[in-house]
Amino acid sequence: MKKYQVNTESEYNIFINEVIGKINRNSAIALHGNLGAGKTFFVQKLLCKLGVHDIVNSPSFVIMNHYNGVDENWKEFVVHHLDLYRLNDPEEVLELGLDEIFETGLCIVEWPDLAEFILPYNTIHIRFNSDSDNREIIVE
Repeated sequence: MKKYQVNTESEYNIFINEVIGKINRNSAIALHGNLGAGKTFFVQKLLCKLGVHDIVNSPSFVIMNHYNGVDENWKEFVVHHLDLYRLNDPEEVLELGLDEIFETGLCIVEWPDLAEFILPYNTIHIRFNSDSDNREIIVE
């Protein structure tokens, strides 16, 4: 577990670069935190650094967005960005086919609690804690 204080853009860039060093094109990232804690902002910054040039929006209403990127070796990769906030039970998670999606690219899951039973064992969990004066991010 590592804690980050990210109150400036340079601190946030350091945090993003360290996360990039921990992932590959088939990683899973679970994002935990309250509404407005910075989960989607993190995804936007991360995907920008990973070479995704699309506009990255929250998939709150559509549940899942897909993006294509190109890594430093000019190899294409897919990112699946999920927001499970609107789901009510684990059965709905199974209906999404997450077990297959996890095998096809980088998966980033906001509100992952209902999917804990299906997340890969090596999922990186990122917890966003913030108040008006301080933003702390914990990576597990």
